[in-house]
Amino acid sequence: MRRKLAPLMSVVFTAVTVVLAGAGVAAATTETLSDPSNMEVSLTTLCWDIGANTPGTTVGLANCHYAADYTSQKWSRTTDYYIFNIVNANGLCLDLGSNSVGAHVVLAKCHFEDTYSSQKWHRSGQAGYAIENSNGLCMDVGAFQAGTPVGMNGCVFSSSYTSQQWHGTW
Repeated sequence: MRRKLAPLMSVVFTAVTVVLAGAGVAAATTETLSDPSNMEVSLTTLCWDIGANTPGTTVGLANCHYAADYTSQKWSRTTDYYIFNIVNANGLCLDLGSNSVGAHVVLAKCHFEDTYSSQKWHRSGQAGYAIENSNGLCMDVGAFQAGTPVGMNGCVFSSSYTSQQWHGTW
């Protein structure tokens, strides 16, 4: 679904403040983010997209829309060089409901602390196109068609294994 937030997207994405609430106590942290990017699965015109901007929403594939106001497809990463969180335009992070093969990538409130491993990602494989979670599994798609959920699978670092190759500006 298209989410129009042109004023938000016109602001340079250099930092986001996220409020983490727990046990009735709020704590704030500021993380530096990369510029937003579409993330396209290799050899297609399909990008990560969300149907709703709420925790628990599964990230799926949709036809890529590169306009800045198409925020359901805009993703940034924390600027740590190797390990990072992936954050959407509205401040939610990519997360996993479980550490098993087949688990879907979902939106969740961001947790930037190092111990929150289900939200920790890094680039790996040939030319760094795979996006691997701290659990050792890589983002993968079962089909190259709109509506396919982004899930997790064993990493295959081969140029011919295109369902795990993700392209964006970061």
